[in-house]
Amino acid sequence: MAVARPLSPELARDVCRLLVELSAGLIEIEPLGAPAPGTAPGPVLRAPDYLRSAALPLGTILLVRNRLSAPLLATVMGWSAPRTGVALVSASGLEDSPERLAALVGHEAAHLLGLRHCRSNHCLARQVGRLEELDQVRGFCCSCSARLRR
Repeated sequence: MAVARPLSPELARDVCRLLVELSAGLIEIEPLGAPAPGTAPGPVLRAPDYLRSAALPLGTILLVRNRLSAPLLATVMGWSAPRTGVALVSASGLEDSPERLAALVGHEAAHLLGLRHCRSNHCLARQVGRLEELDQVRGFCCSCSARLRR
């Protein structure tokens, strides 16, 4: 079990700024409490199809307990549809990790604002493949911060 860490001030600042800029509505689809012993988190959702089928207002970030998949990827932690202005974040495995969950929400919010993946290991816009990689994220690098201000 991961030990919950408080949000770093930099990460909290950057995520809050993004959500305000988006006027994002963060919608929790299922309770984030730990699933009952012996129960599965639900079916794997194919993220792009799920977002296409949902009629959601611009700037909505859906938070689900289900695991997510995408074309050519068996598992993803989040998915954004910048053209429609909505995103999906999986909280599967993150029930005890507010820092990681905040990083995922902020990452998807950045995509909705037009930011692409960054190569800096500590940047909120970096592409991650494993939950542990989220622990390196501290906020936006100088380059991504500048892009968001444009």
